[in-house]
Amino acid sequence: MEKMKYTREIHDYCTCQKSDLHTQFCRTTLLKNNSANMGLKLYNKLSNTIKRLDKMQEFKRKLKYFLMQHIFYSVDEYMLPIGTTVT
Repeated sequence: MEKMKYTREIHDYCTCQKSDLHTQFCRTTLLKNNSANMGLKLYNKLSNTIKRLDKMQEFKRKLKYFLMQHIFYSVDEYMLPIGTTVT
């Protein structure tokens, strides 16, 4: 598996997603939903304040606090924009 790269390492222009990990384009649902790709998507959905943490212990603590404050019943619910509800 190749080293994960941030979006800012892929191209020179500034984007809102510069702090996100770059995900590969996948044509098939099987590849889109594999564990590596889904893990990157879940990580990219985190707030920048959590993603910027350098220490693993601090990252885990903040992530746990975030998940305790926002109860998600499915991955689909987590991936929805803030304020949107599942119908």
